[in-house]
Amino acid sequence: MSEKRIRVMVVDDHVVVRNGIEYSLMAFEDIELVGAAESGEEAVRLCAELQPDVILMDMLMPGMNGVEATRAVLKQCPQVRVIALTSFQKGDLVRDALQAGAL
Repeated sequence: MSEKRIRVMVVDDHVVVRNGIEYSLMAFEDIELVGAAESGEEAVRLCAELQPDVILMDMLMPGMNGVEATRAVLKQCPQVRVIALTSFQKGDLVRDALQAGAL
């Protein structure tokens, strides 16, 4: 195991998806799951508190969606890398996520 573990936060409004991602990440010794959020608003609040290295962010959530949450997260924590997650193949959603700063 490397000395520095990658601190990851998972954001998804569907608990089964969120738990599945969390469970999958536990298989990697160099990844530390530091938190999870079920909404964009919660993701923004927790990011400031938990200081993750990476956020796996669902793009389609009620309230503050993943694109809006990505913008807000990167405004307050610009060092964080946000990876966009979605099962939808809408081109404008992907474009918006990338323009917001997601990878």
